[in-house]
Amino acid sequence: MQGRYVFGDYVSGTLWTIPTDRPGLQRHERLLATQNAISSFGEDVAGELYLVDLDGGVYQLVPGR
Repeated sequence: MQGRYVFGDYVSGTLWTIPTDRPGLQRHERLLATQNAISSFGEDVAGELYLVDLDGGVYQLVPGR
């Protein structure tokens, strides 16, 4: 997911991305539908991306799974 801005919708639990390597107005792409109440994202020292939900869950986002 390098080179992409990742964001989520708290109500639907959907994750979206926008490419960051092209200037100007970008079109978002649906990445994943979840059942999570998305509250935040985090990144570890290895560059791995994590989703945090309001129920206390922390989930690693792994492409292709």
